[in-house]
Amino acid sequence: MRNCVTWGVVAVASALACACTRGGGGGQEDTAVDSEMDTAPEVGDTASDPVTDDSQAEAGCASDADCDDSDPCTEDSCDPDFGDCLHEGVDADDDGYLAAGVSGTACAGGNDCDDSDADIHPGAAIDCAAMVDLDCDTMPDPDEDGDGYLTDECPAGDDCDDADETAFPGSLAVDCSGVDHDCNGEPDSDNDGDGHDREGCADGDDCDDTLANVHPGAGEVNCDGLDTDCNGDYAAFEDGDHDGYVNASCAIPGAEVDCKDDDPLFHPGATEVCDELDQDCDGSWADAGADDDGDTVLDGSCGGDDCDDTAADVHLGATERCTDGIDQDCDGAPDCTGYDACNASGRCDIAWASIPAGDFIMGSPPSEHGHEWDEVQHPVVLTHAFEMQVTEVTVKQFSSVMGYDPASFSTCGQDCPVMFVYWHEAAAYTNALSAAAGLSTCYDCTGSGSGVSCVPDAAWTTPYDCPGYRLPTDAEWEYAARAGTTTPTYNGTALLGACSVLDPVIDPIAWYMCNSGETEMSEQPVGGKLPNAFGLFDMLGNVSEMCGDWYEQDLGTVEVIDPWGPATGYYKVLRGGSYVDMGFELRAARRDMLNIIGRDSSMGFRPVRTL
Repeated sequence: MRNCVTWGVVAVASALACACTRGGGGGQEDTAVDSEMDTAPEVGDTASDPVTDDSQAEAGCASDADCDDSDPCTEDSCDPDFGDCLHEGVDADDDGYLAAGVSGTACAGGNDCDDSDADIHPGAAIDCAAMVDLDCDTMPDPDEDGDGYLTDECPAGDDCDDADETAFPGSLAVDCSGVDHDCNGEPDSDNDGDGHDREGCADGDDCDDTLANVHPGAGEVNCDGLDTDCNGDYAAFEDGDHDGYVNASCAIPGAEVDCKDDDPLFHPGATEVCDELDQDCDGSWADAGADDDGDTVLDGSCGGDDCDDTAADVHLGATERCTDGIDQDCDGAPDCTGYDACNASGRCDIAWASIPAGDFIMGSPPSEHGHEWDEVQHPVVLTHAFEMQVTEVTVKQFSSVMGYDPASFSTCGQDCPVMFVYWHEAAAYTNALSAAAGLSTCYDCTGSGSGVSCVPDAAWTTPYDCPGYRLPTDAEWEYAARAGTTTPTYNGTALLGACSVLDPVIDPIAWYMCNSGETEMSEQPVGGKLPNAFGLFDMLGNVSEMCGDWYEQDLGTVEVIDPWGPATGYYKVLRGGSYVDMGFELRAARRDMLNIIGRDSSMGFRPVRTL
């Protein structure tokens, strides 16, 4: 037979064995059709040999149809010259690689994952332009290990070992094995290639394995900001006190500078103490220890007024926040008290009471105990509603708005009425409130601080026309104090004239001579007594309150509408009485005279604004 010619002279049996290899397929004997080799047709033979092959070579085929063994993994053909059937593996794309499978059947010995494309087969070249699998290893060729980094065989690739998913630039699999996991061209144990293994590896002593010039034995360089020789210290000149902070003379960009390089207790981050020395090199001694939170208010341990030196918004004079349970202003009372209000930003704010327009009888009858000749009763009509601060202006409020305290020596506290303020300062304060609220001001003021001088702004015909904050008129004040009552006080008539027993009418609503101090009379924090029906506290007692009107002794008996007093005068009206007065002197109708440049510990004020 044809394939046997190369064997030379052989026995017949050998020739028969050669002929057997010409068959293909499964190598099983077709016992269901014939029991002998297909050397000659027998009764019952068919034109082809389907399903299974004889164990010997098929012979006598006349066409390819005689050789179809129905195996999808072979291409069957007949050699008509010899009458032999050939069964060869499928290679549809003629790329020299047999198909790995055909029509859902796995083909033994085949490894071409796509036999329809001659460019796809084991060993195919990488396509760096597309994430495809050309070499039939089930992974896209530019990233064989699937670690997200392209092989360095590609122009933009930087994966030095694309068969290892733990090896890629920046890999955290760096170990002491000597493998270059992070693709920096050096074994992991010596990433900077300086011959010193990094600390953490056996016998490793390189304190910075990213810099080749940093390792034990390297020469120190002044002012480079590096511990070049890994001894735990900078160069001698660079860190003279060996505290780990750079000498200021080196001026290394980004380095924390040591302001005192001959003392290890001085450096950035050092603990500050109350010795007026700048231990932490921030340019101020009044910080850590003395002012830890940097709010410029010294800690109580250093004689300051900061009750919590870990929070910059907590100190004497700070703005109180609502409902957080923290005493921001260090006055011993957290959050807003009953006379303050929470504004939209959650801060305690000045509280205002809305007073409706209306009419009342101003003054007092002659029968009222304490009645004075300037309190003649007469009808008054107020056509404008207005708002009035529910308390007298406090030290905290005045100092936060104006930037100073006229009575800085007071020991009463931040929530006491501001005292030793004179009329011009009170008017300037109301202007500042107007400016802060974006409202037109009511006074024309010159100068500043205790040297300010104010007069009503000529832009407004009457005080009621000004939209900003101002001092109340004489009539507004009494109307607000009465809150609809006609008795001497909004709680009735004082019953007692001595301090042997507290007056049951005056004591609940006012600080006066008999309840304002055991050893000496003094002002008290605002809002400590009961308010009137308008929600106004301390309208009587504590401190007397300034009005905007010039004082006029005879107000007449006829009805007046929106009065504001004479155009000029020598004194301003003072109202309400104070902590130095007896109970019967604290009356809604009582009117006093105020020297316009006078100051006193018993005088204060509260603003109003036309609505």
